Parts: sequence; C-alpha cells; structure tokens
Amino acid sequence: MSQVKGQFVRSGVGAGGAYSEMYLEGAKAEEVAEMFTAAPFDRFFGTASTRDRQVHAGGQTAKENPMGAVTGHMDLMETTIRETGRDARGVDIGSSFSGFLNGGARLRIEQEADGVRVTEQGTRVRPDFTKVPVAGAVQAAFEANVPVAGAMARAMREAGEGVMGTVFEGVHALMAARSPERMAQSIQQRRKTGRW
Repeated sequence: MSQVKGQFVRSGVGAGGAYSEMYLEGAKAEEVAEMFTAAPFDRFFGTASTRDRQVHAGGQTAKENPMGAVTGHMDLMETTIRETGRDARGVDIGSSFSGFLNGGARLRIEQEADGVRVTEQGTRVRPDFTKVPVAGAVQAAFEANVPVAGAMARAMREAGEGVMGTVFEGVHALMAARSPERMAQSIQQRRKTGRW
C-alpha cells in the first residue's frame, strides 16, 4: 500500500461553529473511519488525553481532555464518537460530549481518487461554569435561590459561557491544523502492526 501523507487544507470558526478540512493522501475511507471510532483519541487529535476509554459497536466513549497532552489530564468532558451513516462515497462520523464542555461535531470522510478528504463542520463547544468545583455549586445555588439578582447572575454566566465557547471552538480549529500528519502516522502504524 502507498505511504499516507497528511495535508492540512483549512480551519476556522464561523456562524455555524468550528470547521476544518484535511486530506490524507494514500488513505482509504474505511481505515480513516475505523481510526475515529476505534483508535485512542490522541491518534487523531494529538493534544487529547483520555481515561476510561471503551470501544463499543460502531464507536467509542471516553472521559477526555482535548488539551490534556499539553496541560495535564483533568476530565473536561465525556465524549462519544460513533459512525452515523455511510454511502458509496464515504462515511459520516458524529461526536457528542458533555460535562464541563458540552457540544458535538460532525465529520464527513469521503474517498477521492488518491486519498481521503476529512471535512469537519458545525463543531459547537459550550462550557458549563456551574461544573467548576466549589465555585460552580455556589453559582448554581445563588442563581436558584436569590430573587432578581440570581436571574441576573444566570444571564451573566450564560453570556460568559457563550464567549468562552467561541474561544474553545477557535482553539479546536487551531489544533485541527496539527492533526493530519498525526493521522497519517497512525494509519501507517495500523497497517504495519495491526494495532492503533
């Protein structure tokens, strides 16, 4: 089989959330789909760290920190990645996550003549500040029990979560730019050893 080469095409954040596009020359759609649904997260998103990862029919679930390889692991969310559909041209992958970070993403893995195009679209990230230890519980209690000021505190928290969500989406798009070469290496390893 040919050597796999990863190429970054584009990424950013728009009105619909984060998006990215990459090309894996020499890859097959089936093996790229398997990477997302069965390989450890750091094999396709190099900055991620996971704990309690479980592979199940059609996908996998793990407690994740998307920047854990850089910052040290602390669970920020529980992520499920699964196949959501397929057709003659490729495979659709969906992910959802909840915890301190909440949201999801959609990937389209499409076979082309000499490789695979991976397109991510609509990635949304929203933090939940009430999940911050101690301070989050105080915030939630204040919002629930203090008339008027509690409602104002909730509105301010939600506005802050919205702003920080856009920041997290931007970081995600930036890190996606570093992923194609990592993916190519992972696919090569799988071909050589039979293991992710």
